[in-house]
Amino acid sequence: MGEIANPANVYAFIDENERSMDDGVFINGANISAYGNVNAWYNFPSDRHQRGANISFLDGHVEHHRWRAPKLFVGYGTNAKNEYLQDLRWLQQKLPAE
Repeated sequence: MGEIANPANVYAFIDENERSMDDGVFINGANISAYGNVNAWYNFPSDRHQRGANISFLDGHVEHHRWRAPKLFVGYGTNAKNEYLQDLRWLQQKLPAE
């Protein structure tokens, strides 16, 4: 924990969309460089809680985050545009700094 700057701003668990849930890993384009496309959703967060998801952070707190756009899973590697891209960037900002 001491090696991660600002653990209150780094997510640990996220409520994943049931249609993209396949392996216990949540990939959002920025956290695994092999995927390469930082503008794509590989797994989608859930939006079944009033168009939002429950997200836990490394310091132990949990937040409900309301997405700007509904999360409709259409396939892995879906390019994000407009409100979808804003949601993706918000979530990517919650990854640990390299």
